[in-house]
Amino acid sequence: MQKGRSNTFHSQWYRVKGLRLQLRSGLRIRRQSFWGEPWYILTCSENNEHFRLSVDAYKFVSHMKSSKTLEEIWNQHREIDGPAALGQGEVISLLGMLHSSNLLHLDTPADMNTLFARKQRRRLRKLGGGVSNFLFTKFPLWNPDCFLNRFLHIGKLPFQRFGVAVWLLFMVLACHALIINWDSFMSGAGNSISAGNMVWLYVVLLITKTVHEFGHAFACKYFGGPENGEVNTMGIMLLLFTPMPYVDVSSSWQVRSKWHRAIIAGAGIYVELFIAFLAVLLWAHTPEGTLINALSRDCIVVASLGTVLFNLNPLLRFDGYFIFSDMIEMPNLYQRSQQYSLHLIKQYVLGFKDASTPVERRSERIFYPIYAVAAFIYRCVITVGIFFFLENSLLGMGVILSFSLFIFWFVMPLIKGVKYLIRSNELAGRRSSCIIRASIAAGIVGVLFFVLPFPDSVVAQGVVEPRDATLIYSPVEGTLDTHAATDIDVINGETVVAVIEDQGLLAEMAVRKADMSIVLAQQKYAMQDNDVASYSMHALQLEGLRREQELAQAEWDSQIVHAPSDGVWIAPDLDKRSGKWISRGEVLGLVYNPQDYRLRIAVDQFDAARLFREKIELASFRIAGRCDAADGQREKFVATIEGSPLPAGKTEIIHPALTHASGGTIAVKNDGNGMVAERQYFEIRLLPQVVDGKLLLPGQRVWAKLSFSSRPLAFQIARRLRQVFQRS
Repeated sequence: MQKGRSNTFHSQWYRVKGLRLQLRSGLRIRRQSFWGEPWYILTCSENNEHFRLSVDAYKFVSHMKSSKTLEEIWNQHREIDGPAALGQGEVISLLGMLHSSNLLHLDTPADMNTLFARKQRRRLRKLGGGVSNFLFTKFPLWNPDCFLNRFLHIGKLPFQRFGVAVWLLFMVLACHALIINWDSFMSGAGNSISAGNMVWLYVVLLITKTVHEFGHAFACKYFGGPENGEVNTMGIMLLLFTPMPYVDVSSSWQVRSKWHRAIIAGAGIYVELFIAFLAVLLWAHTPEGTLINALSRDCIVVASLGTVLFNLNPLLRFDGYFIFSDMIEMPNLYQRSQQYSLHLIKQYVLGFKDASTPVERRSERIFYPIYAVAAFIYRCVITVGIFFFLENSLLGMGVILSFSLFIFWFVMPLIKGVKYLIRSNELAGRRSSCIIRASIAAGIVGVLFFVLPFPDSVVAQGVVEPRDATLIYSPVEGTLDTHAATDIDVINGETVVAVIEDQGLLAEMAVRKADMSIVLAQQKYAMQDNDVASYSMHALQLEGLRREQELAQAEWDSQIVHAPSDGVWIAPDLDKRSGKWISRGEVLGLVYNPQDYRLRIAVDQFDAARLFREKIELASFRIAGRCDAADGQREKFVATIEGSPLPAGKTEIIHPALTHASGGTIAVKNDGNGMVAERQYFEIRLLPQVVDGKLLLPGQRVWAKLSFSSRPLAFQIARRLRQVFQRS
């Protein structure tokens, strides 16, 4: 609770001014500094919850006692501090926070019953919060404090100088091993997240996360000491319906050094990365295909993906969030950004001119709204990504998740907002104007979602294919001797692309030449003997041998393979076949026109209906993985439609580049050759316009965007949800 700015008087003051209140006994109070300003941390030992009070707020509550009313205490502070004293609205907000947290003692007979009822309501709210945040539900199981105290002499070693030195040494060794084996690691990393490896991946994940949580716990015990390092809760958290360990180290709030608090927040990542370093070294020094090698690779993937996407990201309430909030000295960053966002809504939407702001510094006024919006967007992106992953992995889960998200993200906040407008005492005297303002704001949002048109498009992957391409076949059989043209060479019609030698043919030609010499000699003797019959017979033999020799010579000459036309020569594996036997009719490569391409686009079957019902206003594409050197963005090119979309769905893969194994979007069935898609897709062909031929190559992946007529967002969202239900 910090001091804000509000009017001195408040319309609801009469309700509380006669109360005689005081702080409950048993609270621990610590003084800390944030942004150079002193604050007081109140810790309730009963539930290990912590509350922050400004100097003015603490000065007020420290003078509360059963012998004085709130009116008397407030008047006393007004006389001492003058205009700097807390306003009545701030006192009411302060008391509301303390009251809801069971930190106030009211000297009446019914006080114990009130405390019990309030505690029950808090439990229900906590349970409701767990249900609404059902992807991250926690179940406390164990108090590990005694265990941690017993083994602290071991658990503190990673955080001492020797432990840090060992950590840095293994980091250098692991980075070196990973760099020199990077290609091998990336080629097998996809196996870690394959469906057949999920059980082993979960086992590795469970082990690493258990060590991760104990890293937090031991760091809290070490840096917090006996007084501020209590760790009383450890349990199971259903993270995306997956049981994972968690530990509550909220007692680190009492640690005065922000650096120590940040270390406690990052200790899990610290020890998890050390496990990853060990896994890298183990993976690099074990034979590929063994179980220990595969498990080591799984550990590397778990530590890297989990750390980047979740743990280190300050926009989600994991380790990175607490590290970030401690370093910038903004505790309760998420809650306070939400509170300030609600304050802005009250002030600018509902017209609360006298609303007390929960922030003081100008930097907070700018930072909190930005953080609130960024956190909401990132949370939506991550949750939607997880949602589609589960939807594709678990039957029916997409329907359950989409319905639950709709209820908890939209329906429940809407109900709470309506109840606030109808019942809240805060709106007394201005309820009608607030309802009108809220209705206008809702109307604007409705127009934005249901009336205003927004760009509507389908994005799909495709592959580049030359339109004018000629396959070159081996005209003879033999050994590939040389290949004059290399892959992706620009050639003309006289270029030699390959030379195939058949030594057997050469031997046959030599034997035939010797036979011709013998027959010619025999014919000469027959002429000397005037043997007309023999002469005629030898002449016929000689003519037959000459024809066979001419055919053999023609076949020998055809061993030098020329390009049939100008273009680009593509033969990616011809150099690997040098010196090997080539059969007659075997494909050597192809020649294509580098200025004449088509794009074969694979559109998901759930989007394909639009290709036949609606008109494509604009077709464009980007080359996957290629960026413009000027601004670092992928270049966008325009294309035209070639003919009509192919009317029948197919499961045959257009090109291997579009499959998951090559980084594409099409999942294939395990049918022996891996070239059959799991579900049907439809093909549409595009002709690229005004593209430098050097940018396109056969087999390149492209992202095509098929733009249709603009439609309201609500229509587009409804269509996407309907497709999800159909898939499920």
